[in-house]
Amino acid sequence: MVNLWGVTLLVLSTADVVLATILLLHGKFDHASIALAFSGYNVVSPLDLWLVCWVRLIFTCCLLSMETCRAVTRRYAQPSLAPDLLSLLTCVDLSFLVLELDVWMNLFFMLFTTGLLFKLAFFACFLELMPPDQGWSWALLAQSAVFMLAEFLAARRYLKQRSQPGQGDANSSDGGYSLIPQEEVGQSPGSCSNLEEEEVDADKEGSPKEEGGVTLSSHKRILWRLFGLAMQEWSYLALGLVFLVAASISQALLPRLTGDVINSIVIDKSEEDMEEALRSLTLFSLLCALFSGLRGTCFLVVNTKMNIRIRKDLYQSMLKQEIGFFDQNKVGDLTSRLSSDTNKMSDQIGLNLNVCLRSVVQSIGLLAYMLLSQWRLTLVTFIAVPLVSLLSKVYGHYYHLLAKAVQDQQARCNADAEEVIGSMRTVRSFGCEEEEVRRYEQELQEILRLGIKQASAYTGYMFCFTGAPLLVTVAVLYFGGHMVFTHLLQPGDLVAFVFYQQSLSQAINSIGDVYAGLMQAAGAADKVFDIIDRRPATCPPSSSCSFSSASCSSPTHSSLLLSSSSELSKEQLQGSITFQEVSLVYPSRPDALVLDRVSFHIDPGQVVALVGSSGSGKSSCISLIERFYEPTGGEVLLDGLSLSSYDNSFLRRHISLVGQEPVLYARSLLENIAYGLGREVEEAELRRRVTLAARQACADEFIMRMEDGFSTHAGERGSHLSGGQKQRIAIARALVRNPSILLLDEATSALDTASEAQVQKAIDESMKGRTVLVIAHRLSTIQRADKIIVLSNGLVVEQGTHKELLEAGGAYAELVSKQVSID
Repeated sequence: MVNLWGVTLLVLSTADVVLATILLLHGKFDHASIALAFSGYNVVSPLDLWLVCWVRLIFTCCLLSMETCRAVTRRYAQPSLAPDLLSLLTCVDLSFLVLELDVWMNLFFMLFTTGLLFKLAFFACFLELMPPDQGWSWALLAQSAVFMLAEFLAARRYLKQRSQPGQGDANSSDGGYSLIPQEEVGQSPGSCSNLEEEEVDADKEGSPKEEGGVTLSSHKRILWRLFGLAMQEWSYLALGLVFLVAASISQALLPRLTGDVINSIVIDKSEEDMEEALRSLTLFSLLCALFSGLRGTCFLVVNTKMNIRIRKDLYQSMLKQEIGFFDQNKVGDLTSRLSSDTNKMSDQIGLNLNVCLRSVVQSIGLLAYMLLSQWRLTLVTFIAVPLVSLLSKVYGHYYHLLAKAVQDQQARCNADAEEVIGSMRTVRSFGCEEEEVRRYEQELQEILRLGIKQASAYTGYMFCFTGAPLLVTVAVLYFGGHMVFTHLLQPGDLVAFVFYQQSLSQAINSIGDVYAGLMQAAGAADKVFDIIDRRPATCPPSSSCSFSSASCSSPTHSSLLLSSSSELSKEQLQGSITFQEVSLVYPSRPDALVLDRVSFHIDPGQVVALVGSSGSGKSSCISLIERFYEPTGGEVLLDGLSLSSYDNSFLRRHISLVGQEPVLYARSLLENIAYGLGREVEEAELRRRVTLAARQACADEFIMRMEDGFSTHAGERGSHLSGGQKQRIAIARALVRNPSILLLDEATSALDTASEAQVQKAIDESMKGRTVLVIAHRLSTIQRADKIIVLSNGLVVEQGTHKELLEAGGAYAELVSKQVSID
């Protein structure tokens, strides 16, 4: 039941105690028994080293005993045991499994290391208390250090082997009855009690198998990518590094100069020496301030340029995604990625890169000077390093989980607010303002709860990382004061060293802050990079979707399909449309079949009407032609070629859509109509096309009546215009590119009678000389169509002219009859 590494660990711990006892009793310490060792104890006595060896042996015995009990429990405990006993055994077994023994082992190792550093400092600083023959003391100290390291490595191997299948662990199958369900293994401590739901979720997020989240194994990859983005501004980074080194050198001299001032007053008692030291101190203080400011400026520029680059790449990637992506992601979540997450990425990386470089340079310089000047006190300074390192690792992971939870909740809050503000008229009409405020307040309370939890974690962090340097300062003063009394150190040198020690402590604390900040940046960066790296579903498999260009291009077809920048005339696209057994399932509704093997053909120049009841699939057909979605089955052909073969920018130039609800932007009417023409069109040509399109859409009259004409601002979502005016602007925007194919999706259904007549006139004008696929509810528009396609529940049930379908007396005739009776 106990594996080979467990035996090795036990042997090492026993040998450690035996050898330490031999050295203690026969090491010329002027005592021949343990009792005398206790009675003659002082700070340089090796007795505590001997006691620590016993502590390590006890820890080893407890570890192996718990493993043995666990194995026995799992092998021999049966369901027939009394329920209370079974529950107790289960809880004991589970508590052993979920306790992170490697963390506890690391903690003990760091505590033992800290104790050894203390003992080493006593040996080095209290020379007058050392026995005449110091070799045995140093031998016992070295023996304790070597065995402690060997036992630590053996324990790590033991725990690692125990966790592998076939070693009697929770995942192995040893033929015995398992008290613990397989899925409970790996939960966080406290599984026998009721855990908070968010803590369980946090553990799941930290699992290596987490999908879409940042795991510990991916931190390195994400952070290297972030540093790669920062390195693109290498010139500013190099200049900032130069100023950083200069500032660090200037700052490193300040404690030494301060010590010189004190020595000139206390020891030399020379006013001239004091003034000289003060002049030097003033000069280097000003230089330090200047270089620090220049360093901050360089890194701030890097931070700003990095933020702009990330935002641009993210925004560009978002706009390249297929429509299904926006169906599955809330607007608030995406805007949160674009605003708060990108800021958090760049700010954290820029700030922490600055702090990290500064701390590293300062630590190296300070440590070198401290070792050269006072190596004994430097040993005292190292006392807190092991514990700080361990706490940084544990805290960084936990803080990352909390930061990720806060980001997700903020995104949900933004999504809810975006949804409500975007539909304010509906909220106002139903009088739901107070209800929406209450819902939003509940979301904010969740952010507050997570924020308090995050603040509590930060409190523990501050206690550890602020308290450790203070305690080290006390230790330095204690050991340094003793050295001053024994004439090993001057008072000014002690003051200077305290300043150096505090500066080094601040640098170590900064490194801890850097780790936590980098984990926070990694959580935000993971979500941003997921979108930047996402390949749009509408990009042809044979092509490479490059976000540096305007479209996804495919190199496998003729010149008509190859280049998004080639000038293709209207005659190069005839405008025939064919649906061949097309089926469609929306990504957001994978269980609903929207189109079921739909087939029809539209000749170039034909006006075809799609009719059918609501939800029959009419708008879905238009979405497929626009390549908002890819067919689940079948194929859509354009001029006999698969629609997926065409370059997207080519399709956008030759296919225009007018939807039921026109979307206008808070820009001028000229910009709204010219939307999509591109920057390659000259100003004069652009105005000519816009004026012509407005005339064709019957929008030029009301535009010219406005005070600013085409420069009139449309307002937020076209709020300065009426419904009919907005629709005619949308029609003009569709016609400005002179498309070969025009798609009209119930363009007049939301208008009043007067506006509908005006827009219908514009639609009639727009149909001339192009292929038109129209979804309309007006019988007059449908009657003039060359072909009518009737859809029902995603199926084509009828095709023909108005007259043919009326004579057939089928679904179309029934729809016409209902509309006539309503009119």
